[in-house]
Amino acid sequence: MTVDEASAHEGRLPAFEVFDQGFKTDPYPWYRKLREAAPIHRVRMTLGADVWLVTGYELAKSVLADGRFSKMTVNAERAWRSLELIPDDPDALVNRMLLMSDPPDHERLRRLVSRAFTARSMEAMRPRIAEVADELVARFAGRGRVDLIREFAFPLPAMIICDLLGVPAEHRTRFEEYLRLLCLAEPEDVHRMPAVFAELTAELAELVERKRAEPDEYLLSALVGIRDGSDRLSDDELVSMAFQLMYGAQDTTVNLIGNGMLALLDNPAAMAELRENPELIPGAVEEILRFDPPVETATPRYALEPLDVGGMRVEKGGVVLVSLASASRDPGQFEDPDVFDIHREVRGQLAFGHGLHYCLGAVMARVKGEVALRALLCGLDDLRPDEGAEPLARHSGFIMRGLKALPVRFTPRAA
Repeated sequence: MTVDEASAHEGRLPAFEVFDQGFKTDPYPWYRKLREAAPIHRVRMTLGADVWLVTGYELAKSVLADGRFSKMTVNAERAWRSLELIPDDPDALVNRMLLMSDPPDHERLRRLVSRAFTARSMEAMRPRIAEVADELVARFAGRGRVDLIREFAFPLPAMIICDLLGVPAEHRTRFEEYLRLLCLAEPEDVHRMPAVFAELTAELAELVERKRAEPDEYLLSALVGIRDGSDRLSDDELVSMAFQLMYGAQDTTVNLIGNGMLALLDNPAAMAELRENPELIPGAVEEILRFDPPVETATPRYALEPLDVGGMRVEKGGVVLVSLASASRDPGQFEDPDVFDIHREVRGQLAFGHGLHYCLGAVMARVKGEVALRALLCGLDDLRPDEGAEPLARHSGFIMRGLKALPVRFTPRAA
């Protein structure tokens, strides 16, 4: 992606590549330059479509809550739809997700689903998450080195998602492989995705039918049984909700753990303080979410009518991307935003969005982040970067912000 020449000229910025590997390594200096020039810029994706990129905090918050934007791809301009990043078919699995719906469907779906996603029910998962986290740490605690992404950050949420859905033990390996294909895919894997979606849809439909016939104590059964008067979630809606839970909860948690541990490795004094004072971990998680959020850019929004956005005219169907990563470093909202400070009182961070589409799983993500940090910091001694490993690399794409690997060393513990 490059900054459009007109936008670059108006902001006196040179054109540069955005969201390539060089940019993803450390995009924050570039975001600062963009914010200083204007809160919104016209950018061109290497795939061939022009979009608007919002970088300022106040404008980001405004756009995220603006009902004049749609989340449904059918409302996007033709150039964007022609990229086929998301199927045009409104009945496609991805388009039935709560995340991709507009009112009034969104209000109905959220009203039903939120009955199962209570803070109390999510918090009740903490002991199980801690059990899984400690088990994973125990597997490599005696070795002295590990890739935290491959052996901890990825399997932890994968195992918890299978718990939440009530996936039978004999099917868990297959479901974890689906998660790996969905969340760790690179551009060269895109051609495999339609087949993966089709297989996963069939698996989830079978799981929904099983929960309807044999209800249990897991979240998917709760969703199957939820009613509001005569209203209930259809089988298709249940499948799409399970899919959203798998995809969204997995990637977000992996990136939260990876980005958070990298920030702590870069700030060893903060890591030592958290190890000595674990009660500070919840505040540290909030700072991690602000400092290097797991979702770099909110899912696209499409203008339902011509709009003035930050002084720029966005035509009907115009695609607007909100950079959560840039908004999180806006000095107008956060003092010394480039400083990682676990004592910061974070207010108004947008890591889980804002407005109508605020993440239903925010409480669960925080719980997993807190438990993960505690397990690693209290379970591994002298944790430090693995200096002999390959340079760190980020996954490609413009939505998520995550590490491909995070190799570390530590003092082995006797079994």
